[in-house]
Amino acid sequence: MTILVTRPAQDAAGVIARLQSVGLSVLHAPMMQITSVAIPRSEQDGMRAVQEAGTAYLVFTSANGVRALVQQMPDLIVAPCFCVGQQTAQCAREAGFHIIHTAWGDVASLLASIEAMPLLAHAQLFHLCARDHRGALVTTLIRKHYNARAICAYNAERATVLLPEIAGAIGTGQVQGVLLYSPRTARLFEQLLREAALQEHCVRMTAYGLSRAVVRELTANWARVWSSLQPDPALLEAQVIEDGNKRIKHDRKDA
Repeated sequence: MTILVTRPAQDAAGVIARLQSVGLSVLHAPMMQITSVAIPRSEQDGMRAVQEAGTAYLVFTSANGVRALVQQMPDLIVAPCFCVGQQTAQCAREAGFHIIHTAWGDVASLLASIEAMPLLAHAQLFHLCARDHRGALVTTLIRKHYNARAICAYNAERATVLLPEIAGAIGTGQVQGVLLYSPRTARLFEQLLREAALQEHCVRMTAYGLSRAVVRELTANWARVWSSLQPDPALLEAQVIEDGNKRIKHDRKDA
């Protein structure tokens, strides 16, 4: 069974290794390329001043934000942080953060976890975000009367075409499953399929979505669409491995 992983390179290595370790064949077609964006010195100085006053809270909606901050301002790992989900929280722990508040994998639960802490009304929230997402979460926080600021820390550049080897594998029926991790990448993957005249091949593939929000974006005629009940990458991988084991047993039986 061959699985196509669409995560950026920074997040895909572990997924690929785990799937390969159980005998699955894996292809990698990142829908986003992540690069750091230099945080201006004035922004860094302002964040450090707030941290020294003991009122800084960091908000991460992606592990990319964690990595970008640690790369440029490693001294801020002493600040408490809010993470959108388990994977982002794990990245923060590995980076050295100790005070981590973890939501359930979506912005709604992230907002709920922030609102559950009344002392934050007197704090400064810094959202480490992508350049093209700048301000969306912060606008909501400000509307809710929080002192919040968006810090552009990385850039997420969209893929513009499927690589020839990926298009060839899909076109010849080699790919049985596609892992999709966000609504944005789900839309983009189907767009690239259409542009490559490969959308009709979805009837031979299963779309595995990290959440229901992801699979709601799918419009193609997939052989099967599966979504995790909660946005936990471990649950997604477990389902893929379970399906892979079933297929291996079926193939052996037929042989």
